[in-house]
Amino acid sequence: DTKVSETEVKSSEREEVTVIVRFIVNDLMQRRPDLNTVRTASQKNTDRVLKDLAGENLAELQQQDPEIGPIVKLRLERKERPSIDELQLASESTKILWNQWYRLVVHDGVVYRILFKSNGEPSQLQLLTPRVLREKVITESDGGMTGGHMGVAKTCDQVQRRAYWLGWRMDTVRFCK
Repeated sequence: DTKVSETEVKSSEREEVTVIVRFIVNDLMQRRPDLNTVRTASQKNTDRVLKDLAGENLAELQQQDPEIGPIVKLRLERKERPSIDELQLASESTKILWNQWYRLVVHDGVVYRILFKSNGEPSQLQLLTPRVLREKVITESDGGMTGGHMGVAKTCDQVQRRAYWLGWRMDTVRFCK
């Protein structure tokens, strides 16, 4: 008799789904960025930002910032992303950054965001920048090596290499005009 029972079909489907899920998880784990490589590749840009902001307690400023502070505190306390239910009363900015949880990494008590290349490879770390430092970051990025204005496109590129905040591109364009 060639009839297959319904339970055998469901069992076969479950096994197939399990194999697919294992394949996907394995693939994701292999793509997980090696943060040491990312840190090394972006250390020059990050070091310049940190040097330019010398004397500022970045970790403290991040935690005190009304926009990024709540997600920074959560990221410092936990490795696993909290449930969205825990953020019901949080701001829209906090919820947007919550969606980027796995791109946020802690290094020496300071939170950074991983920037990925177009091919999906991690390329560098961007400082999650508190509001009080944003204009300074843009000014330093716009000055270049000679201190002259570099134009909107180049300044945006320099800011993106070093820092991140919600609306960074609009702020940079506004600054350059």
